[in-house]
Amino acid sequence: MIDPQTITPTQLPSLPLKSRNKLPKTPGIYFAIDSQGTIQYIGRSVDINQRWKQHHRCDQLEEVGGVQIAWLEVSEQGLLLDIERALIKWFDPPLNNASIAYSSTTPLLMDVVRQVKISVPDLHERIREARENDGRSAQVLATLAGISTAYWYQLEAGKRKWVSEEVLRQIEDVLGIDFNVRFESCGDD
Repeated sequence: MIDPQTITPTQLPSLPLKSRNKLPKTPGIYFAIDSQGTIQYIGRSVDINQRWKQHHRCDQLEEVGGVQIAWLEVSEQGLLLDIERALIKWFDPPLNNASIAYSSTTPLLMDVVRQVKISVPDLHERIREARENDGRSAQVLATLAGISTAYWYQLEAGKRKWVSEEVLRQIEDVLGIDFNVRFESCGDD
């Protein structure tokens, strides 16, 4: 295991967010670090480059501005989830839905969320086929994706009516595949 106190993300190799297509195709932990050196987000991937092609936090990080993506290579993919959890707990990045301590003088912000749902025919079958082609067990893949094995099998069987985009992207990441699920830009109502 890794001791989070020994990691200095600002000293790791990094690239600007706009150059994310040049990130390495390696398993590891990645850090989105703003221009002030604050770690805004931490994630894991079996292929960091692939993960950042359609990362669900890109828009938010672009709004922050001056973000660098740093990475820590982790060759043992089975350790990714535990290392990610330890680093999130240690660094407490705001975009990982960690609690944020507000002082009485800090104004509270409120987010407005618009949910968009799209239907993807046969997605459950495509997930099952990708797992079978991958060769690893559903248990191993589910653990790497941060979900339970039972949930993975429910997705494959089509017993779930919906899956969050975040979970879908984690499944794609673990399988090293793109299911080509895209959300069109929504105009204002």
